[in-house]
Amino acid sequence: MHSPADTIPSIVFSFLKEALKNFTHCRTVVCGTLCGALFFILFTVESVFAQNAASVDSLRKILATTSLEHRAAVLNNLARAYRYLSPDSSLLYAMQARALAKQRRDNSALAYSLLNIGLVFENQGRYDFALDNLFQALKLFESDDDNAGRASCLNLIGLVYKAQDKNVQALEYHQKSLVLYQSLNNTERIATVLANIGATYQAERRYSEALVNLERSATLYQSLNDPNIFWSWFNMALVYQHQQRYTEALTYHRQALPLARKLRNHRFEAALLCNIGLCAMHQHQFDSALSWVHESVRIASENTFRNELKNSYKALSEVYTVMGNDKAALEQYQRYTDLKDLILSAEMQHNIADLQTRVETEHQEREISVLSVLRNSLIAGSALLLLLVALLINRYRHKRTSEALLKELNEALTRQQRIVEDQAAEIELANTELQQFNDALALKNYELAELNIEKNDFLGMVAHDLKNPLSNMRLLAKLLNERAEALSPAEIHEFSGDMRTLTEQMFALVTNLLDVNAIEQGKMNVAIMPFDLPQLVDMVVRHYRPQSEEKQITIHVETSGDSLIASADKNFTMEILENLLSNAIKYSPPKKNVFIRVLDDGNSTTPERDIGQEGDGKTLQRLKSPTVAHHARLVRVEIQDEGPGLSENDQLKLFKKFTRLTAQPTAGEHSSGLGLSIVKKMVEAMSGNVWCESELGRGATFIVELPAQI
Repeated sequence: MHSPADTIPSIVFSFLKEALKNFTHCRTVVCGTLCGALFFILFTVESVFAQNAASVDSLRKILATTSLEHRAAVLNNLARAYRYLSPDSSLLYAMQARALAKQRRDNSALAYSLLNIGLVFENQGRYDFALDNLFQALKLFESDDDNAGRASCLNLIGLVYKAQDKNVQALEYHQKSLVLYQSLNNTERIATVLANIGATYQAERRYSEALVNLERSATLYQSLNDPNIFWSWFNMALVYQHQQRYTEALTYHRQALPLARKLRNHRFEAALLCNIGLCAMHQHQFDSALSWVHESVRIASENTFRNELKNSYKALSEVYTVMGNDKAALEQYQRYTDLKDLILSAEMQHNIADLQTRVETEHQEREISVLSVLRNSLIAGSALLLLLVALLINRYRHKRTSEALLKELNEALTRQQRIVEDQAAEIELANTELQQFNDALALKNYELAELNIEKNDFLGMVAHDLKNPLSNMRLLAKLLNERAEALSPAEIHEFSGDMRTLTEQMFALVTNLLDVNAIEQGKMNVAIMPFDLPQLVDMVVRHYRPQSEEKQITIHVETSGDSLIASADKNFTMEILENLLSNAIKYSPPKKNVFIRVLDDGNSTTPERDIGQEGDGKTLQRLKSPTVAHHARLVRVEIQDEGPGLSENDQLKLFKKFTRLTAQPTAGEHSSGLGLSIVKKMVEAMSGNVWCESELGRGATFIVELPAQI
């Protein structure tokens, strides 16, 4: 979307932010009212232009200065601004807003945080989690009589149902949303919901009704000069595409693509690229079709848009089938079915966990009901006791002993009332503890679901990385068995060499998996001893010299410092250096250089965690073990390559398990996505530091610091 300076004078926008900073620290009623009004204006401006980086920066500055009372609102705005820029960041801000809103019992902020969480899960294709959060948000909006929030929630629920091919339910929720937005006279949102209704009719193959709603939507967007018109054009293109009117479909897709990119809406950019590729396929432009769809796969994969990634795999399979490449078509179709099964499996697991939670909740509610009956009985007993006291006072009021009896009864009544109050407090505490238990149980279910997804991703990765080498081994073994007599000694030598390479690849994968398992179970045995670090570096370089010479890569080793004796685990250090040097060779183009520097680092000043910009835009990621003393003497190894470097998004994922980065090996080498996570764990186990300094397009430098011998 446009920045605020595109539609209102920048001086007005600056005034709003400056005024907001001043008013948030004021406690008077008038200033509080003005503060709320400014928040409303700023929220409106920011929600319109949230995709622009300047708007995100403005929200961050406001977050740093705003009071606790309005912090949840700013966090929700940040979550919405990041919904397409970075789904992970959006989810983090929304969860922070949810925690703060619960703490302050702010139902409005809680509702919008749940809405934003549902929006992230809908974008990622995790529809079970999306519906859970959206229905919770809808209930809160209804209790607050917030029609704007209800309308937005109903529209998103409709989108989730449409993504699950439940078009009848989708239309029902979209229609309810449309009625509310019409009552609010919100033209922009009316246009959005009309586009969603048109998209749902298109999915139902009711093309005439789809075009009527989409054209109405486009007309409203055009009257507002709103770039979100791309959504109407996108769905109109789908209608023509299903009617096999590919020229018209391409026209609308190409009109929508630059607007989606301008808004940095990566999700629909991926969908548009996929559909452009399919239209090109039907026009027999196969190379162009493959290029478009591969770009769609890249964007969907980088942003974890599962539904778009699934559709892109299916589109690739169709293109390869038409081209007659059955092997590639089958491979892409397998990826499509694997991802489809993964999404369905996650939904089934969540439904089972939800059922268990409901059963336990009902059991707890029955216990609360029993406690409530007990409390009511105690109150009734107290009332009867009070009545008895009144009768006794009336009977003996004319007797001289009545004063003593009255005093005794009053004391008994006081004791009874204290008992009732204590029991009521205990019941209230039990209710609070049960609620906290329910919240903890829901969080645990969410964590278990996340672990299950990670397990499925892990199994899929292992199956994929072992399947290809095993298939090739099987083929080579079959050739040797069936054609051994016809093969020359050179061919037999070549086949056996290929088989050895494949077994080494599988052995490396299994070794990495065992290392990860040992690390996570705390079974690493660290043997700290002094050793000559330059000597160990030379040994590792000699080991990898054949690999570098095969790619015509020159390795330069530089050593400086009088005493470079490390105090660490020698075997761990060797594995760390082998991993980093192997990556440097793997990701460097042929005829490049790799530089290894062994240095005396003196006293460490590396920050504990620093992810940011430095100098001319170079992105740094530094990870330091919390066990390292700030001023301990260290020795350092730097391994620098001349490869493609790392993007900012890739650097955020460094050192995590099963991570596949954008950069690819330059000679088709294998990568399991486990090496850097093992490096990080081993370095931390030796009280060292590891980080990466990289600029996209200008290579990467991995730096390891280890304690030196004192």
